[in-house]
Amino acid sequence: MSIDAENEAEAAGREKRRRMQIASLAAVLILLAVVTAVAIGQWRQAERKIQEADSQKAEAETQRDRAQDSLAIATKTNQDLLRDQADALMATTDTLLKIGETQNALAAANQALKIYRDLLTQQPDDAGLQRATASACEKIGDLQAAQGHPPDALQSYQASLALRDKLAKADPGNSGGQRDLLVAYNKVGDMQMAQGQQADALQSYQSSLAVADSLAKSDPGNAGWQRDLSVSNERVGDAQMAQGQLPDALQSYQADLAIAESLAKSDPGNAGWQRDLSVAYNKVGDAQTAQGRLPDALQSYQASLALRERLAKSDPGNAGRQRDLSVSNEKIGDAKMAQGRLPEALQSYQAGFAIAKNLAKTDPGNTGWQSDLTVWYVKIGNAQMAQNRLPDALQSYQSGLAIADHLAKTDPGNAVWQHYLSVTYDKVGDAHLKMHDYDHAIQDYGQAIRLDPDDSDTLVTRGCIYLKLKKLDLALADYDAALKVKPNAASPLYGRSVVKQLKGDKEGAAADAAAAKQIEPDIAQKFQEYGRCSP
Repeated sequence: MSIDAENEAEAAGREKRRRMQIASLAAVLILLAVVTAVAIGQWRQAERKIQEADSQKAEAETQRDRAQDSLAIATKTNQDLLRDQADALMATTDTLLKIGETQNALAAANQALKIYRDLLTQQPDDAGLQRATASACEKIGDLQAAQGHPPDALQSYQASLALRDKLAKADPGNSGGQRDLLVAYNKVGDMQMAQGQQADALQSYQSSLAVADSLAKSDPGNAGWQRDLSVSNERVGDAQMAQGQLPDALQSYQADLAIAESLAKSDPGNAGWQRDLSVAYNKVGDAQTAQGRLPDALQSYQASLALRERLAKSDPGNAGRQRDLSVSNEKIGDAKMAQGRLPEALQSYQAGFAIAKNLAKTDPGNTGWQSDLTVWYVKIGNAQMAQNRLPDALQSYQSGLAIADHLAKTDPGNAVWQHYLSVTYDKVGDAHLKMHDYDHAIQDYGQAIRLDPDDSDTLVTRGCIYLKLKKLDLALADYDAALKVKPNAASPLYGRSVVKQLKGDKEGAAADAAAAKQIEPDIAQKFQEYGRCSP
């Protein structure tokens, strides 16, 4: 083959290879185009799906938001309806109280409280709901206290206090909320006092006093705040008196008196301020009496009496003022009795009794006035006994006994009236004993013991009569019963020693006598001076 032919063949080969490469490249480009087209189609399809999904999501979110709005509206509507229902129940509580339906009123208030508490779990920060719940707790506590259930009342008042405290802390500048807190502390303290928890009560009252003091200082011209401060000082004094903190109590009462005097002077025509002042004088007098400062106490009581005489004269038909006047005469009589001024004491008691008798006559169905008469008959009888006017004393005690017996029969479950009946039987027994009518005295004391089996003093007294009559087994039984109540009492121990001596138990007698003298070294002399016990 010639060179030209070879060159041509080689050129033809190169051309062929070039065309093949072009064809391959074209095929690749075509494939890429197809793949790209498919990919773009898939991307566009995916994009459409994403857009559709986003649209569906937006619609779902819109539907969700609408549902949530509807739920919120429904919830709010339901909560408002429940709140209205609870408020209506509290209004019903007040209506039921006005017609004397106490138990039904308590049931309505408890239903309202349950609704309020359920709502509070959904709206824990709603201040209005917190106040409504606190008020419901307070109302229930008032009803429980009136029914004689201090533990339940205390629990209700403490629940109210917790809410009042939370509200006061959240809005310290709200004077209304601060005063609500003050009242809540006082109510808790009152129930603690009623259960003998004097230390806890004092703490509650002091907390109330701190709030009252802060309010009074924030607005010295506010008479209401000043009165709250006065009342808080009085309550602190009551708790201090109950714990035997007599100087502190007197100081608290004097602080109360100073505020009451200021208020009374600022508005002499305000009968409420004048009465508050009379109460403050009586409280000061009580503390002075407890400290043995009888002349000072009598002066305080007389100041109270003067105020109450003016108040009673200004409104003769006001039973409350008449009763206040009666109480002032009682306190003056007690102070004079303690000073040994017996005729004057009797005169004060008779003045108070005349008022009480008139009140009972004007309202025979008022058991409070009737029970007051029982107390007055006992007071008068005591003054007559102290003057050795024994028949008069017996008659007074028997008059009191008749009233106490009637009250106790009308309401056998009333512990106060049963106590009055026991006391008056005891007093009638004392008069019979002093008149040497031992058989009647034993009967009277037996009735008193039946009503109050734990009255150790009456057991000892009856034991002494049995000892005097040489009914040794009966005397021993009474002394043993008294010692079960008060194991470390000197009188029944010494009385039992005398009985054992007479029964020939010299060793037992010596042991009881020694134990009694260890408790009261002069018990033998007291036993003989008692007079009624010597066989």
